[in-house]
Amino acid sequence: MLRTSTFIRTAKRFASLSVVGADLKQLPETLYHLPVTLQTRNGDTLKFNAVYQDTKPEGSQIGTVVAIHGAPGSHKDYKYVEPLLSKLGIRVIGINFPGFGWTAYDPRLRNDNFERQQFVQGLIEGLNLKNIVWMGHSRGSENALLAASVNPDRTQGLALVNPTGLRIHRGMKPNYLVQGCAYLWTIEWLRPIFTHAFFRLLYKYFVKLRVRDGHEAGVSITTMTHCAIGKQRPWINTINAQGTPVLIVYGGNDWLVENDIMEELTAAFTDIKTLEVSTKGEDPDSLALLETHASEPRLSVCFLKESHYLQKHRAQFLANAVRNLMKHKHLSSKL
Repeated sequence: MLRTSTFIRTAKRFASLSVVGADLKQLPETLYHLPVTLQTRNGDTLKFNAVYQDTKPEGSQIGTVVAIHGAPGSHKDYKYVEPLLSKLGIRVIGINFPGFGWTAYDPRLRNDNFERQQFVQGLIEGLNLKNIVWMGHSRGSENALLAASVNPDRTQGLALVNPTGLRIHRGMKPNYLVQGCAYLWTIEWLRPIFTHAFFRLLYKYFVKLRVRDGHEAGVSITTMTHCAIGKQRPWINTINAQGTPVLIVYGGNDWLVENDIMEELTAAFTDIKTLEVSTKGEDPDSLALLETHASEPRLSVCFLKESHYLQKHRAQFLANAVRNLMKHKHLSSKL
């Protein structure tokens, strides 16, 4: 009979292994890898082969979208809007954070914004990207906002798609349960024997988000516990001071984030025009409405009948709106 101590040691050994990422010699077309180094708050130095999508490695004279996924998520979060952006001549860089998509994980990660910003910064500096529109979906919106605020010389605009707000939204409630699940994830030896299966079921039936496996679910839930929420305000203040063009789009029927939280977030950005669209799915009228307001450097649009995946269901609207962001000059800087 296997002794308990031996069982726990074996479980810990398997739990401590990094999740294997992509075979870097057999990456699909448009996927590349770049070495990125970051430091954790515990002082560990971690090295990754960051796998990213690049639709125009030769560059674009129009500009570049750095697309930052949610939790769970990957560069494939943007698979509907990316071809439309590419057709407009815009380069798309799709992020894959460690433990998501194609980039291998390291169990020493806390999955917080301190680490995630270093990961994004390592990529954009390694690729020497400029004239960037930062696009973030869901949890990734915080990282798009943060990256835009600390890279004014590289930033052309900011697009927040179904973003998190300045207060805890219903997808993070009850918060004590979310925090408790994240704590279970910190017990490494439990992962292969309990938490992997538990988290996968949790995401499938309660959160109602698709995950690849229990490990991705665990990385996702710990990433969510490190949301900045109200701590985003200084980043927004910096964006306001820099006069960065901004687009916010959200669904009025989003099962994860309440409308009043999105309205509060929108109100934090100065000089922003707000619109509502009552149709569902891509339609000519909404695209015409966008062009009517193409001169607005800051725009927030609520799609009353849409939910949490506007980059899929309003892909053409989003691509056209990003094209408009590329054309705008910054508002008068208040720095």
